[in-house]
Amino acid sequence: MRYTKASTITALLALALSCAYAGGGGGGFLIQRQMPSWNFSPLPDSDPSFQAWAFNGYGYGITNDGTIIGGFGQFSMDLSMDSSSSDALDDSDLSASSSYDSSSVYMDFFGGLILGESFGGGDDPRINLACKLGVGWVVRETDASSEGGVYICGLVDPYLELSFPLARFLRISAVLGYQYVHAFAGMGTDIDDSNSLSSDYDAGTPTIGLALTFGK
Repeated sequence: MRYTKASTITALLALALSCAYAGGGGGGFLIQRQMPSWNFSPLPDSDPSFQAWAFNGYGYGITNDGTIIGGFGQFSMDLSMDSSSSDALDDSDLSASSSYDSSSVYMDFFGGLILGESFGGGDDPRINLACKLGVGWVVRETDASSEGGVYICGLVDPYLELSFPLARFLRISAVLGYQYVHAFAGMGTDIDDSNSLSSDYDAGTPTIGLALTFGK
């Protein structure tokens, strides 16, 4: 899909640019899992019908004073199983939706910037406090609701990353974040139906993840 290609190009360009930073940098892959059951007030409501996996490619540079500047591309997907699936959410997560059914579909495609601060590194553990800021598309459908469609959205995803060196130019990281998505415009349930324009979608969810970074 063209969205996936665009996200991949964004990540590869950011990886190439990261080589210009004297303080360090690198690029790699991040897998995240949405955890809507961890959400709490007063944070924005989660989308209770979905618990997606997100796949990221990224690259960044670290300046001499520890500033992180980079980019990412993200693709997320949840093709929900029926309520008996081990991946189904519990009853408390379904308070805003009547079912977690086999026809539910969630996908997103985002690309954008990574900005933050890095502490430590080298042969020592590294802590990154950063945020992904992106724009892209969300595709959302559920049989249990008339809501759904294709949305043009913004993404704000602050996160804490704790990384450890595995080899000279390879690090593994545990990532804890919070993903917030807000729609600017949408196209209802039919991507070709311009008469159903809507922007009524936003949701937030905690995330956990695992990353492999190649660089220093």
